[in-house]
Amino acid sequence: MTYQVKGCAEIAPDTFLEVSPELASERGITDGTYVELRSRHGSLKVRALVTDRVRGKQLYMGMNTSEFPVNLVTGSKVDRATHTPAHKETAVQMHVIGQKDPPLPRSNFRFGHRTPQYGVEVERKWRSQ
Repeated sequence: MTYQVKGCAEIAPDTFLEVSPELASERGITDGTYVELRSRHGSLKVRALVTDRVRGKQLYMGMNTSEFPVNLVTGSKVDRATHTPAHKETAVQMHVIGQKDPPLPRSNFRFGHRTPQYGVEVERKWRSQ
């Protein structure tokens, strides 16, 4: 449903997999490199984006497309507390396939100066009410 919103498709026109700089260096991955993710549930092909938003051997992929649905590799396990898909617990193998254009336009906010948020500042929020 996210891609039904025009602004979302302009900011991030394609699905991508976020890969840490360490893992990207180890595997020879640059922005736009096609990789295949395989799990015991299935596989999918997607372009990579090298970013410091993930660390080490962790990967991140949004759920905002039907073209490369992350559900193909996650299975049907659900979190018992929230009753939502347990996507964060999925082990995958990543295989480098080839190169293509970067998945995000240079106008995307990730290429600018990010404003870090250090958790929820509850006390400040309460004072503003």
